[in-house]
Amino acid sequence: MEKKLLLIIKEDIVVYARLFDAAWIEKTSPVFPYRNNDAPGNPYARALRLRDHNIKRGTPVEVLVLDEDDIRKYYYKRYNAVTKEFSLINETEEERQTRIDDIDTFFGLEQEDYDGIEYMKPDYSVYQDVISEDMYDKLRTRVRKHEMFSDDEFNAIEAALPQLDGDRKNRAIYTIAAHQSRVCIDPIVGKIPVDRGQEHIKETRATAIKWWFKLMRSSHEKKALMEIARIYSWSEEESKAVDVYRDMLNRADVSAEEKESIRRRIEVLGSGRDIFDEAQSLYDNGSYDECISKVDEFSDKSSGAVKTFLRQKANNLKGLCLIEQAKVAESFVEKDYLKESALRLMYPERYLGDGGILEWREKRKKEEDNVSDRDYFDSAE
Repeated sequence: MEKKLLLIIKEDIVVYARLFDAAWIEKTSPVFPYRNNDAPGNPYARALRLRDHNIKRGTPVEVLVLDEDDIRKYYYKRYNAVTKEFSLINETEEERQTRIDDIDTFFGLEQEDYDGIEYMKPDYSVYQDVISEDMYDKLRTRVRKHEMFSDDEFNAIEAALPQLDGDRKNRAIYTIAAHQSRVCIDPIVGKIPVDRGQEHIKETRATAIKWWFKLMRSSHEKKALMEIARIYSWSEEESKAVDVYRDMLNRADVSAEEKESIRRRIEVLGSGRDIFDEAQSLYDNGSYDECISKVDEFSDKSSGAVKTFLRQKANNLKGLCLIEQAKVAESFVEKDYLKESALRLMYPERYLGDGGILEWREKRKKEEDNVSDRDYFDSAE
């Protein structure tokens, strides 16, 4: 089936890219909502609606369809509408590729199209002839609502798998695994998507990983491993994700280009969560001086996403230690100094330039008003 490359260009920058079946173009209506009634989930129609959504908010957005098959060739490049050329934006090609891997590590750029010629996507029709009509309808409802399957539904799915073989069985497994990933770690869709909480992720990740492991020893094993690493990345288990990536570096079926991408992913995730966990344990045990030293070690040695995710938590932890020290300080000068230092660490928004808290509130409002293009685009119809 012919493939096209879909690009979404926001304020002259490529902010989204994905491969899709060219057949979707023919199933697109020229007027809003752009998709025909018989073509739900049309990615081209969805991109056009996103374009209209942004334009109404005063943000210029353009949608392009190219005869290309490399999404990495265009991501985060500047597009010149006059010359039709794409160029780097104040960064090297290596820096651009790192930004792409940053997104891919957590959101998966090729969740539906991968493995070159082989094409896999969620396809529930493989179950239609091997489970009851009532159960099939229940599964479809769960999928539409982005809900985890019940035990009875999982049992029906497991019982159906032995009736399938070859590529059909792999497609059936992939369909369930992809749904579990979405339920486990993908943001809850809506006008402004909401990230899943860690409690939910950790309750559901074992099931998602279990289904991806069912694709081991199949031609889709690499894809499954990449998705397992993505789940670990979201569930505060960066070290486990890194272990998966490092194992993949030793595989003979991983190309030099793929290995370079995996190395960048390892750098994107970074390290240092173990140091933070030690600091938290020291605080819980009342060892405040040691905790502060460990937080300082975290600041010096942590890297990547770990450092970004935990920076403020580490500052809060150090601030709490300073407050405990202030409680036992002998002089009022020392007490005031420790309290002020703690406040600066725990509430940095109060010390943002001349605007202080007003500047911070305005910054937060802009962030809340900004809908993520990726989450908006990938949300269900």
